[in-house]
Amino acid sequence: MRLCLESARPDIAERLVSPGDPKVLRDRLRLETAQAMVAEVRGEPGAAEAYARVAERLRTYGDPFEEAMALLGHARLTGDEGSRMRGRELLDRLGVSLPVK
Repeated sequence: MRLCLESARPDIAERLVSPGDPKVLRDRLRLETAQAMVAEVRGEPGAAEAYARVAERLRTYGDPFEEAMALLGHARLTGDEGSRMRGRELLDRLGVSLPVK
């Protein structure tokens, strides 16, 4: 999904998201994350809230990397410094270094 979006191919990303009907929680969270990413690219008004919702669900589930990425998505759209700092903190704990966008 991220590769599609970074390669300026939202059309492929949208096709990956559309047929989804996952049964397992992990897969539902992946789909929700992908839907938030596509919503951001489309400029949909609910994209920031979608990131916030999925970040909380990922926190509860225990996926700090994806939680961090959702928080950074939320911060990108809202300018929320708390989300940005929490996302960066999670990535630092994981030893992940990403370029600042």
